[in-house]
Amino acid sequence: MKRVLAVLIASLACRDLEFKNEVKPLYISALLVVGDTVQYIFVDRPRKPEEPRGKGFNDAYVEVSDGESTWVFMPELTVINIIGEFTRERGKDTIWLYKAKFSPKPLKLYKLKVIRGKDTVLGQTLTPDTFSFILLKINPDSTFSFINDTVNLPQDSFVLAVWKKVREGYFYYCFVYNHDKRDSLLDYDPNRYLFVPVFDSALVGGIGDSLRAFLPFYYYRDPTFSWGSGNYAVKIWALNYDRFRWGLYNEGNLEKAEGFFGAVSQSVRVFPVRFR
Repeated sequence: MKRVLAVLIASLACRDLEFKNEVKPLYISALLVVGDTVQYIFVDRPRKPEEPRGKGFNDAYVEVSDGESTWVFMPELTVINIIGEFTRERGKDTIWLYKAKFSPKPLKLYKLKVIRGKDTVLGQTLTPDTFSFILLKINPDSTFSFINDTVNLPQDSFVLAVWKKVREGYFYYCFVYNHDKRDSLLDYDPNRYLFVPVFDSALVGGIGDSLRAFLPFYYYRDPTFSWGSGNYAVKIWALNYDRFRWGLYNEGNLEKAEGFFGAVSQSVRVFPVRFR
């Protein structure tokens, strides 16, 4: 049994679903991460709100292809860290995850195939482009300066993480956490992992292809920073259309299964933070 060191969004485990019409036989949470070398997919049956979280199936055939290469995912019993998406759910769980080692390419169409018994599920998704961000400080004289080294708090609490609009990016998840303590972020109550959703809105209104931004250190009083001075990571996920629709509207893109097949692109930087 292996542990996933990265904190995973709770949508990886089976989401409670409201059944409106037919009950589909499978629930699939398939997220490709551009920038990661290992990919994970979760396969289970749909579950009603009153049911406990599912552990998932380990007897399905799962593959992802890009038209040139095909990767077969193998099941592995895995301990995950859970951060609820727009909820306060936190904790750990042990589930079956299908795993494959490869790095998705940006702006590439990938196809998913899942077979379990007589059920076959197909899906496809387009990955977002790669991107990077900078830390931008607005000085008292209204000039700008870049921060590439130490962030001083609380003086720099209004520093902006700024990036260009990402091609095929429709929404952003922003995370801040102590990089030195990243394996124990959820061992505390409240947890020490900051999650901020950011809409795909221009920093400067009226400019369609403008900059996007959020304030990573504005929440310096949050438990995330309880360790005080140290190295803190700022991670930004750009969600593609399929992941965006699932996260905000619970709209999947699989015809014969509940759930989704989506993708994100990520940019991560680590900054020394010093409290004065």
